[in-house]
Amino acid sequence: MNNLINYSSLFLLSFIVTTLLTWLLVHILPYFGLVDIPSKRRAHSKIIPRGGGLAVVIVYIFAFYFYEYFFTSQLTYSLKILPLLLVIATISFLDDLVSVPIVIRFISHIICSILAIILFLSPALLFHHELPIYLDFVLSVIVLTS
Repeated sequence: MNNLINYSSLFLLSFIVTTLLTWLLVHILPYFGLVDIPSKRRAHSKIIPRGGGLAVVIVYIFAFYFYEYFFTSQLTYSLKILPLLLVIATISFLDDLVSVPIVIRFISHIICSILAIILFLSPALLFHHELPIYLDFVLSVIVLTS
């Protein structure tokens, strides 16, 4: 029961902080020119701010560190995932600023997916040895990339 309260509190706090930070960024980022102007290729009809996903990334980093440090007393996984998260967040934010080619975004996601599997999972354990390891690995990369 105590763990449920801890996890629920962390989730609720993360949700509240993400909501407030997103609201703040949505109001601040247009002053820096981070807006998306409607065109034929866009789904919206009015100017909207870009970069609101920064709130999710910032809160995720702090929440993951907080969870791992206070609940497990170590920082093993968060130190491994931070570089992967920063690569994907940087590519995504750059795509908000300037148009990053889809090939660059796709390759960076594939590389981060492969590294995540290598760092965190044993590919043979994903499908419990039901598939050949190479097929297991390829399917894992596809799932993480999509």
